[in-house]
Amino acid sequence: ATYSPFEGQEAAQIGSAATLRPDDWMVGTYRDAAAMWFQGYPWLNLFLGRTGDERGGASPDGVNVLPPSITVGAHMIHAVGLAWGERLLRSDRIAITYFGDGATSEGDFHEAMNFAGLHKLPVIFLIENNL
Repeated sequence: ATYSPFEGQEAAQIGSAATLRPDDWMVGTYRDAAAMWFQGYPWLNLFLGRTGDERGGASPDGVNVLPPSITVGAHMIHAVGLAWGERLLRSDRIAITYFGDGATSEGDFHEAMNFAGLHKLPVIFLIENNL
């Protein structure tokens, strides 16, 4: 089983998720269960994923939440790709990605932010202090 605590981050997660529309994209980590649940990712899938059951990594139809990322920082590029895709479709959907302060030392963090900034993509980077 994998469980990483997110005590103290609940308000940032629920508050940010509450501003999204149901069809906006969310790309979170193993610490972002509250945000993912609020955006429609089922608790059952969150529990299954944390206990090693591969069925936990499948988002139901109509839920624009990617399964939680375990790799530190790599998922931010996915959020940028989703935002770029929505831009190409001329959609007004956005993507949000959550990550901890440790991910800012990863190359993926810098690559994702550079690409999003260069193309002025509709993506929100929400950093959480994991202490």
